[in-house]
Amino acid sequence: MKSSLLLLSLGLVVGLPVLAQQSLSLDAATLDRLGLVFAPVTAPLRGDGARFPATVISSPLSSAQVFALQGGVIEQWAVAPGQPVAAGTALLTLRSQTLLVLQQAWVDARGAQQQSAAALRRDEQLLADGIIAEQRLQQTRREAQSADFAEKAAASALLQVGYAADELETLLSRPQAGRYQVRAATAGTVTSLLHQVGDLVEDGEPVLNLSSDRLWVSARLPARLAADVAVGQSLLAADFGVELQVRQLDRAIDTATQTVGLLAEFARSAPVLPGQVINVQAPPPGVGVVVPAEAVVHNGDSNVVYVRSAGGIEARTLELRPVGGDYLVEQGLESGEEVVIRGAALVKGITLGLGGE
Repeated sequence: MKSSLLLLSLGLVVGLPVLAQQSLSLDAATLDRLGLVFAPVTAPLRGDGARFPATVISSPLSSAQVFALQGGVIEQWAVAPGQPVAAGTALLTLRSQTLLVLQQAWVDARGAQQQSAAALRRDEQLLADGIIAEQRLQQTRREAQSADFAEKAAASALLQVGYAADELETLLSRPQAGRYQVRAATAGTVTSLLHQVGDLVEDGEPVLNLSSDRLWVSARLPARLAADVAVGQSLLAADFGVELQVRQLDRAIDTATQTVGLLAEFARSAPVLPGQVINVQAPPPGVGVVVPAEAVVHNGDSNVVYVRSAGGIEARTLELRPVGGDYLVEQGLESGEEVVIRGAALVKGITLGLGGE
């Protein structure tokens, strides 16, 4: 029966040129007997954007690692992987010989500052009583200013390696013998500890990985999609339904990979970890209609779609652009028109004058 129908259809298209914008005059009953299935094409929807892989990274606006600014031996960890921490949280305790020198320098500078301040108050009173000259007070004031600067410089050196301002005073009453705490510069989550208790670390060596509360993704965007993406635009973390905001888009194409570098930030928290590879979905194109992949018949360099017409089927050769697993057609097809999504190869055989089973 199917062979008879095909032969009957062939008689309707004898003489039609291959790949022309041609029509097959087929009534509804014949279309039904051929077993063709049609589906309407629609404008691009949210889920029709092309997908590409991206790697989750910590925010480039905050440090992903914590460093020991003074070398020493790790005495104790105060945190564990997976633990959220606030800015200023003590992460570990180090014992450092070089820090001991800084501590002693501050204690000496603090003592000299207190002595020079007392001397200044005394000479101010002596000048008021007419006992000393103005020149003597000026000299004492300069010495007090110098001592004050030396104390602030010594305190700054300790603050830079992790001391909190209120911890400095404890050095006067409870000397800590070269011990200090490495603190988190920003809020985040501890992802991994890079050393064990007892390890010796050098100046500036990383000791801990810390991911920020707001994660980003890094990706290589295919060049063909670059025109549809701009800084500030929203993308979608397709696996989690979380939006991403494009924060950086390179203005040059990598000649080797034909891709463009992209950085985007999660709009809200998502169940992902730094280093994880996820699927990111670009926004759908603003014009045209989406044609299912099964509706497209490839013939050499041409792409043909079979469209339902008033008198049967019309073959249209169209310019297609991949969007995800389907195609975008910007011209030659209107939203709502129906295309063959099952049996397109059979229709192609008819138009080429081939028989069937």
